[in-house]
Amino acid sequence: MKLILEAMQGITYLEWRKLRHVIDGRFEADASAVTRKMPLADVDTIVKDYHIEF
Repeated sequence: MKLILEAMQGITYLEWRKLRHVIDGRFEADASAVTRKMPLADVDTIVKDYHIEF
C-alpha cells in the first residue's frame, strides 16, 4: 500500500477522480460478472432464511 501511495504522490485531484472512475468501473464490471453466474440458494435455505427474517 505504501508503495502505491508513494507512486501517487503529487497526483492532482482531477487525475485522482479519473483514476478512481476507471478503478470503480472495473470493480463493478468484475462484481457484476461474478453475480450473474451465482446460482440461487436451495429451497430449504430460502425457506429457513424467510422464517428467520419474518
